[in-house]
Amino acid sequence: MRGARATVGLAVAIVLTASATAATASADLLPSGAWNLNASSGTLARDLSGHHNDGTLENGAKWTTGRFQGGASFDGVGAQIRVPDAAALDAQNVTVSAWVNATAPGPFKYIVAKGANGCTASSYGLYTGANGGLQFYASTALGSSWTLSPEATGSLWNGQWHNIIGSFDGSTVRLFVDGQQVGTGTPDSSPIGYGLVTSNDLLIGNYAGCSGLDFPGKIDEVKVFDRALSGNEIKWGYAISRLLPSWTPFDLIL
Repeated sequence: MRGARATVGLAVAIVLTASATAATASADLLPSGAWNLNASSGTLARDLSGHHNDGTLENGAKWTTGRFQGGASFDGVGAQIRVPDAAALDAQNVTVSAWVNATAPGPFKYIVAKGANGCTASSYGLYTGANGGLQFYASTALGSSWTLSPEATGSLWNGQWHNIIGSFDGSTVRLFVDGQQVGTGTPDSSPIGYGLVTSNDLLIGNYAGCSGLDFPGKIDEVKVFDRALSGNEIKWGYAISRLLPSWTPFDLIL
């Protein structure tokens, strides 16, 4: 695990060197959860962050070719990766990153969801939204109210790999697609609500509260940070990552 953590740290260092403003970034650069999904057998999705928040493939989730070596495929009828609830994933400032590949997944399909309040909302979530594009949100008051980022259009669902990132810095909810911010963000200063009534687990490819919200497509390189990455970190991370060949074992998105 120490070697995997060093690998993630090396990727961080490369991107920070490339970013002109990275010197102001948090000293705690490593993710609080990092699932590169490179396994080819078994059901264990190992967490490479050093926090040991390993996930489990469930309900037909399968290993497949990812953007960087391996990835996971989801059939849209219950497949998911479940990561048990952990304090490291319950930050008030948060960034969620993933690489995705799908064709017209449809509305309200979840790539990442932390917890669930019935069919209402998770604590934070990356999903396709009401129009089938892409949005990120952070919710308060035990998932009963939430703030949505500006929406990316459904044009990203073209059967190619794209990096998607949602962040909340305590004042603004933001969404990034392939290194570029979508809109200018949505103001919100309410704290994220955790300890939801239905589940507090983190799901990749599904939502724990009700059926019909599972994502049909491929997901790779899922990361959660306990801080909001800056626009320059994301821009430079993507600029470098997009040049890496598919056999590279990890991306350089912070």
